[in-house]
Formats: sequence, structure tokens, C-alpha cells
Amino acid sequence: MSHEELQPGQDAQAATPPMTFSPEPAVEVEDAPAKVETCKEYLKYTFTPDEREALASEMSRNIVDLSSAREELDTIKAQYKSRITALEGEVSGSARKLHAGYEMRNIECRVERDYDAKLIRIYRLDSGDLVRAKAMTTEELQRRLPV
Repeated sequence: MSHEELQPGQDAQAATPPMTFSPEPAVEVEDAPAKVETCKEYLKYTFTPDEREALASEMSRNIVDLSSAREELDTIKAQYKSRITALEGEVSGSARKLHAGYEMRNIECRVERDYDAKLIRIYRLDSGDLVRAKAMTTEELQRRLPV
């Protein structure tokens, strides 16, 4: 085990990282001059070729999964953007109607031809209100014969 060179005035204890001991009981060896126990040190571990292959495979799967997740996110974002745009249009339309107090619609009407007054009158069926009255043209004054 190598230690970094100590600078003048530097304590040997301060230069080495602290050791962490596992909670495992100490193992005593017969006829050993000292007590032997195990510990854990945070050290470099070099992967075996099989471990590197497994890591590469895992990384490849993760890249594919990440790409899929990003595509799903883009799809979801597009769906919500479309939904938000549609709702903004509905809110805008509702605001215009509310502000104006009305909207234009095709309403069923009754057409009355008064040949004596030479007028055509149009009445709303839903309220009975007169929509308009206009003078008949020469062509409109010609009565149609029943067929």
C-alpha cells in the first residue's frame, strides 16, 4: 500500500483517509502475532470484460428507453398544446359573444306574401318578430299555378 509523500509538518494520520470497519465480528487466527479483522475501504475497482459487456448492454437499453421517453414527452406536449389552443379559441369565442350580447345564427322563419300590399314579410318562428319586409318585384308578383 503506498501513501502520498508527506509535506513537512503534515501529520501521517491526516494524510490517510479514515478507515471504516464493518460490523462483522473479528476473526482470530491461531498462532498469529496480532489480532486480524476485516474492514471496508473506498477503492478503485476495475470491471471485468463480462461486467463491461453487461454495463454496455444496460447503457444501450437506457439510451433506447431515454429516447422513447423523450418521444412520448414530445407527443404529450403536442397533444396538450393542441388542446390548449382549442380551449383558447373557445374562450375567445365565448368572450366575443358575451361582450356583444348576441351571435348570428340561421333561424327558421315564415315568409308571407301579401299580393294586395305587394309586400313580402319575413317573421321569426321562435319569437314571431318581423325580420324584414320588402316590396315585391314584378317577377315575385306573378302567382304560381298549382301543378
